[in-house]
Amino acid sequence: MELPVTPTRGSADEARRLFDLPHNSPVVLFISEHLVSQSPMWQWEQPTEADLEAMLRLVLDAAAKTSATVLVKLHPHEAGGGHDWRRVCADYRVDRWRIVDMAEKADLFRAVDVAFGLNSMLLIEAARAGVPAYSYHGNAIGRESWLSSIHPEIRELDGLNGAVAAIRARLTH
Repeated sequence: MELPVTPTRGSADEARRLFDLPHNSPVVLFISEHLVSQSPMWQWEQPTEADLEAMLRLVLDAAAKTSATVLVKLHPHEAGGGHDWRRVCADYRVDRWRIVDMAEKADLFRAVDVAFGLNSMLLIEAARAGVPAYSYHGNAIGRESWLSSIHPEIRELDGLNGAVAAIRARLTH
């Protein structure tokens, strides 16, 4: 379900209403990325489309093991026709995920309990806004350029169990 969003300045409940999110269960932010690895100008190791899809499935699987809802934040370059995240999300209960393209960062961060991604700068911003931020990489290729290697406030996940534990940790806060 894709939602148009208008910015607000208020409580977490008000921010959650913007995204049609539940007020009584955890909300997980999945941060997608613009895939620039095919560009001849890009010189650094970046996630592939398969990496991003695997991460989204890991987050959706973890949310399914808890009471969490996943908010998929599209990268601005994807809003006009990037990866088809609806196809991936369609394998999961429709009431457990939302997709949003345009949103104020402050509203996103107020609405969510935890953020997951691979190498997006939005992970750093989430962490600095007080949202626990996690990154997952299936292998160690390009580790020196991972944000989690440069910014210790972004924690690295060890897979599905780590994602479930990160979400459940937010249930007690």
